[in-house]
Amino acid sequence: MDENAAELFKNSVKYADVPEEIIAKYQGRVSDDIISLWREYGFCTTEDGYYKLVNPDDYADIFWEIYGDEEYDCDPVVVMVTAMADIIFFTSKGRFCYINIRHEKWDVIGKMFSLTMRRMKDPEFRHTLLSWEPYEDAVEKLGVPAYDECFAYEPLLSLGGNESVDNLHKVNLAVHLDIVSQMQDVIVD
Repeated sequence: MDENAAELFKNSVKYADVPEEIIAKYQGRVSDDIISLWREYGFCTTEDGYYKLVNPDDYADIFWEIYGDEEYDCDPVVVMVTAMADIIFFTSKGRFCYINIRHEKWDVIGKMFSLTMRRMKDPEFRHTLLSWEPYEDAVEKLGVPAYDECFAYEPLLSLGGNESVDNLHKVNLAVHLDIVSQMQDVIVD
């Protein structure tokens, strides 16, 4: 196991084992390192619940509703979501990309697995790219969200909501992403 990944996931909480059919389905579409994460840690949370290692099948449809229906040549696979309902996906070009749902933008967060795992633990990286800040205050106020929950602004920032911890609520992650996909414009390049 990569040492940076082991450090990032050392305090993970397993939600479920990854079924062999999921591993077989995504073998060759994601890196061997991601397969190793699934085998070692299963579907889980880490970093006090912020990152969630997820079943790509559970997020495939919603991903296309949020990211767009166009044909991209990168064969994206959702591998993580955050407790702020943001999506981290892996591409056939070997990149990890991040969709910041709250602010309706996306970016590449890394190409090399080990470096990406190290970055995801780095406070400065979380601050500048992942907009991490409200998470710790939200946890202090509301507690750590469960595996199937996230924090969401009510109303959504895209609908004029105020970016304040007082406007964050724990909600069902899948339901929230479905609502976002219906209320916000598609996030494109």
